[in-house]
Parts: sequence; C-alpha cells; structure tokens
Amino acid sequence: TADTVTRLGMATASNGLQELGRRVASESLKVLVLGEFKRGKSTLINALLGQEVLPAFATPCTAVINEIKWGAEPRAVLHFRESSRSCQGVPGQVLKHIQQHAPDLAPPLEVPVAELESYVVIPDPARDQAASVADTPYAMVEVFWPLDLCRNRIEVIDSPGMNEHQTRTAIAVDYLTKADVVVFVLTCQALASKTEMDFIEHSVRGNGHEDILFVCNRFDDVRERDRSRVVSYGRAKLGPLTSFGPEGVFFLSALDALEARLGNDDQRLAASGFRAFQNQLLEFLVGSRGRIKLLQPARFVLREMDNMLTRVIPQQEKLLQESVAAVTARYEEVRPQLERAERRRAELLGQAQLAGQQLCADLR
Repeated sequence: TADTVTRLGMATASNGLQELGRRVASESLKVLVLGEFKRGKSTLINALLGQEVLPAFATPCTAVINEIKWGAEPRAVLHFRESSRSCQGVPGQVLKHIQQHAPDLAPPLEVPVAELESYVVIPDPARDQAASVADTPYAMVEVFWPLDLCRNRIEVIDSPGMNEHQTRTAIAVDYLTKADVVVFVLTCQALASKTEMDFIEHSVRGNGHEDILFVCNRFDDVRERDRSRVVSYGRAKLGPLTSFGPEGVFFLSALDALEARLGNDDQRLAASGFRAFQNQLLEFLVGSRGRIKLLQPARFVLREMDNMLTRVIPQQEKLLQESVAAVTARYEEVRPQLERAERRRAELLGQAQLAGQQLCADLR
C-alpha cells in the first residue's frame, strides 16, 4: 500500500500509488500524446478531433497541459496554480481574476475557446522556458468540445514538447502517472533518436506503459524510394518497445489528415495513412477499456514491489542489523570530509553574495 512504501521512505513510489488509485477509480480514459518539440503532436490531435481545436506553431507554444473532453458546447476552462511568482504576459481578464481572489487560490475561469491561443501560448518563445513556466499562473487548461472521439469519457491530453527544455519535459513526465494510454509522436526526418529512445525506455515504459502507439509523422516528406527503408527501420527500432509489436508503429502525415478532414476529402485522408492509426486507437480504447484500466497500474505496482523486495528492504535490514557503535564509527570517519564540505559551501555562498553585490553596484 501507499502507507507501507511511505514508511519505507519511498515517497515518490507512494505518490505514484496514490495517483494510480485515483486513476483506477476514475471512469475516464486519458490518452496522453507525447513527443519531442516540433514533432506535430497538436496537429495529430487536431486530426483526431477533426477540428483545429489546439494552437499548433513551429515555436514552443505552452508549458501547460491541455485536457480535451466531451462537452455539448465548445468552451475552455483555465485552472490556476497555487502560486506563481508573476503573471507576466497574461491577458488582463486573467490578471484581474487572480488579484480579486488573492492571496487565495483563484477558482477556475471560463474563457472563449476562440481566444485560447492568447492564454496558453508563451508570449516570448525566445525567453528562458523555466522562467516562462514559473510566470504562467495556469496549472492546466480544460477544453470541452462536442467530438465523437471524446464520448464515453475518453480524454485526449496534449503535453508540452520534450527535449526542448527540462522544465517542459518534467511536466510531461509528471503526467505519465495519470495517463491510461500513450501515443508517442516522432518525425520520419529524425526517426528514433537516442533521446527519444532513452525517454521511451526509462520514463514511458518505466512507468508501466507497454501498450504504446508510435506515430511516425511527416511520412509524406520522405522520398518514394526511401519509404520502405524508413518503415523497416522504424518498425525494427520501435516495435519491440510496444505490446502491439510492429503493428503499433504507424507512418502518416498528420497535416494531410487534418486538412483532409477539414475539407471532407476522403481520397486525401486515405493517402495520408491516418486511418490505420485512428482505427487501431479507437479499437483499443473501446475493446480493451477494462484491461487498460487495470494492467498498466498492475505493472507499476509489480515494479515497485520488486524494487522493495530486492533493494529497499534488504538495505534497510542491513542498516538495522548494524550496531550503534559501528554507525558512530563510520560517521566519525567521514566527519572531517563533511565539515570541509560545509566550510566550502559557506565560502561559495559568500563569494556569490559578494558577486551579486558588486553586480548591483556596477548596474547602478
């Protein structure tokens, strides 16, 4: 249980188990769309929805999770963080709303869907992303839309682009414990890079996700003579990482699919390669709902149990078996090093403070 792992000092695992409990109890299915920056995640989601619901730009758009859910009427709801250092660049309506409820947490605020870009897009993409994340007052954005895909409590989650900044990557990683299904988007121009493969292996599969659908986007940009080679390479690299095998790796053009759906162009939609992915996703969501809800959380629990039995508990048992005298002797042995480290820390802190004071003087 979460209480047991907490007593063992495994705070991260405890939080993960608590989140899994909430997920299993929830009736909704969360489809998390992941991928590095500029891979076409938002375009793929818009193609799935058949509407240009989310902003999609070539620059970093947002550090905020977007949850797309069923709603009889289109609307968007902003959810706020408990604290943020500033609200730089946010619309005046949001700033006024936050100030009205300060110092308490501002309640959710409904905004027009048509104006969503002005709320979630980072005003200055060139600015340091950690600072942008710190400034944004939003925890997440809920988008409600009358879309067939989102019926039966299916939610599509647009995540920040990974490998563009560690802060944005961390937001995507944190959401993996809440996701039921993962769709990972790559580009055929740089297929299965080392950073992507490492993230899939350690973060996605490491959180118990094995039913992964891989979308190799921009397949239309690959020359005809190279397409079979790209398909063979992609399936060989990505197939072993999903329970679907090579059948879980899709090659398509999300932009062609979106424009085809917007223009009711069935011929272009068929040529985009999108239908195979869409059909597989819908079949999996509808036919395996119970399995999805239980199997991935079970994998996470088994992994943490194995970690407790093979590493955490033996280490703590070994520590408890040591005498107080042995522990004290070991501490006395390393104490001079600890004291030197503390003195060095104080020196570095003093130097930093002096440098800051000098910098302020120079600026004045």
